[in-house]
Amino acid sequence: MSMIGKLTPEEIYRECAQEMSDAGPGGYILSTEQITRKTPREYVRAMVQARDDFDG
Repeated sequence: MSMIGKLTPEEIYRECAQEMSDAGPGGYILSTEQITRKTPREYVRAMVQARDDFDG
């Protein structure tokens, strides 16, 4: 998901949810390697919300 800066928070949420779904139960790592101090908080919130909502 190298396009984080080009997506809306809603798109980030959907992308994260899709990646976790594709990986299956227990098969994902939610990486923050592309998050910097300049990353808008709503982007981080979208990633965390997708993780919290994931039911595998």
